[in-house]
Amino acid sequence: MPNPVSTNQPPPPKYVILENSIDGDICATLNPKCVPWDDIFVDIPADIIIDVNGLIDEKVDASLMKIQGSCRRCKKVVSSYESDDHLLYCPKISRDDFDTFCIDQAKMYNTTDCDIEGVAAGYCQFEIDLSDINNVFPKASQFESFIHDLELFLDNFASKVYSSLNISGQRKRFNILNYK
Repeated sequence: MPNPVSTNQPPPPKYVILENSIDGDICATLNPKCVPWDDIFVDIPADIIIDVNGLIDEKVDASLMKIQGSCRRCKKVVSSYESDDHLLYCPKISRDDFDTFCIDQAKMYNTTDCDIEGVAAGYCQFEIDLSDINNVFPKASQFESFIHDLELFLDNFASKVYSSLNISGQRKRFNILNYK
């Protein structure tokens, strides 16, 4: 059985930028541990702990697992690997912060907020389009920076949602879902 993931580690990337990427021809591939359309997910540990509040123990990273939970806001049933996408598009969570993120990123990369939203959504849905990446980010380093900024945004956005739900100390985005 693999060792649990430390709570201090960021979630594993959904996409990996390949070493043969060059400016103007960015190549990225899905994390091979999670390919939803092929029904490939990280195995759920046999000793997974879900507390009385429906939170998965932070020693386990369920972001690439397929564990059903219900959104703490809208009650929709969602899989843990889909939690980032649901965080962005839940009808009961304000989009204002996400819209602001997209606008700010668009200014940084001299593109539109719709282009940024498309790449962000594709990343969170495990369906990123390489032509979109190359059209929006002329340099591989820009795409890498964007992914870093997106991951930080998602962490901060989830923290804001947890705070609104009176859940303190939670750092894992997949726990926006209730797993009880």
